[in-house]
Amino acid sequence: MSGAWVGVGKRANAAAPGVRAARPGMLSRPHQYTELQRKLGSEVLLNDCAIDRPNTLKAAHFKADIDGRVVRPDGNYISIVSHVDGGRVWSNDDRNIGVAGSVTVQPLREHTLWHCDRTVEFVQIYVPKAHISDVLQHKLEKEYDEDDIVNLIGTHDPELTGLVRYAQERLFEEDEPSDTLLDSWSMVLADAVIRRASVHTECRTRTPQGEIALSRIRRVIDYIDSNLDGDLSLAAMSREAALSSYHFCRSFKASVGCSPHSFVMQRRIDRAKQLLAYNRLTLAQIAYDCGFSSQSHMTTKFKKHVGVTPGQYRADSL
Repeated sequence: MSGAWVGVGKRANAAAPGVRAARPGMLSRPHQYTELQRKLGSEVLLNDCAIDRPNTLKAAHFKADIDGRVVRPDGNYISIVSHVDGGRVWSNDDRNIGVAGSVTVQPLREHTLWHCDRTVEFVQIYVPKAHISDVLQHKLEKEYDEDDIVNLIGTHDPELTGLVRYAQERLFEEDEPSDTLLDSWSMVLADAVIRRASVHTECRTRTPQGEIALSRIRRVIDYIDSNLDGDLSLAAMSREAALSSYHFCRSFKASVGCSPHSFVMQRRIDRAKQLLAYNRLTLAQIAYDCGFSSQSHMTTKFKKHVGVTPGQYRADSL
């Protein structure tokens, strides 16, 4: 249960291009490998999400029984750990203990020694501190400080545990989650951490701003339609609306009726429908032109939204 566990395990040799695979006995933070500082145990990386992408939300699902390790500080991320199953975990001389069903929030600002009494299964989600800062500025008009986030071990807070479980389900159900999805969940989790695991939990927040001006919404939609073949990020769409990512994420739904991620997905489906009905491009080319990560990704999303596969839709349109 540490900020140093990402990218390790039996899947580590299949690291993405540009990411150095971990050697046996090595641990990693999102972008930097560090040496194991005590005895080796065994661990298995069961699943991961966006580990090779810079500056965005990341997640990893592990089973491990390595006891006694040092987690080094990380200036770019905080860690949220969902204790899925297995033994108890604790850090340093802290009297709080994490058990199955609990959640731990780690600011990753100091060296921490972690222990477990037997094999532990957990999901670790990394939230960029830049997103924590964005939420703080627009909710509380405060600048982010390294001491803002508290080290919260083994909490059973129903809001935080429920949100983290739902987030991990959504993140791992996608083979290649879009930047929009990752950024949206990062903002949601950053907001939850500030409300439930920070020194600002009792502070009154600013009154949420309402809908986005129609002219800005049109500019955002034009930008989306012109860039559907790329991986649209929340930051890029926010710039078109001249808003912060946090404000944009909240106000877009109030203005349009759905989240930015859902809106982008629907536009991709609509574009795919047009190409399937009036164009003889291959399904793989249509998937690429509409911004899906693969043909299978398009097929899965298309059937979920339309009720039939792209091939069936094309046949019915002839």
